[in-house]
Parts: sequence; structure tokens; C-alpha cells
Amino acid sequence: MKISTTTMKIAWRFLKNLKVEMPYAPAFLLLNIREKRSVYKRNTCTPLFTAALFNIAKIWNQPKCLSTDKWIRKM
Repeated sequence: MKISTTTMKIAWRFLKNLKVEMPYAPAFLLLNIREKRSVYKRNTCTPLFTAALFNIAKIWNQPKCLSTDKWIRKM
């Protein structure tokens, strides 16, 4: 419990420095007390997340070695 409270304090200080407001106080988050309706829209970041996944997949699918044709030409 002590680790999670210190982590929340660090996160809260960091967010205050960024001038970002959390919808709930950290004590409410630890007690799991929340409003019934969410402050954030559900599908706000979905297109950005999907685009990021496709970009990561492109990078992963790139061959890390030279193809055999390029390797033979290089010799």
C-alpha cells in the first residue's frame, strides 16, 4: 500500500507540473470511488492508437539482414 501511495504522489506532482488536471483526486482513485459517467470520450484515441500499431508493424516486418540478391551483388 505504501508503494502505491508514493507512486500516486509522484504522478500527481508530475501532472501538476505539466498543468494537466486529473478528473479525480488521488485519494479517490486509491479508494476506487469514481463518478458514474466518464469524463473522457471512449473513442477519442482509437484512430491514433490504430495508426501507431500499423507503423510499429511496418517497422517489425522490415528485414534486418540484406536480401540474398543484395548480399550476392555486394560480394
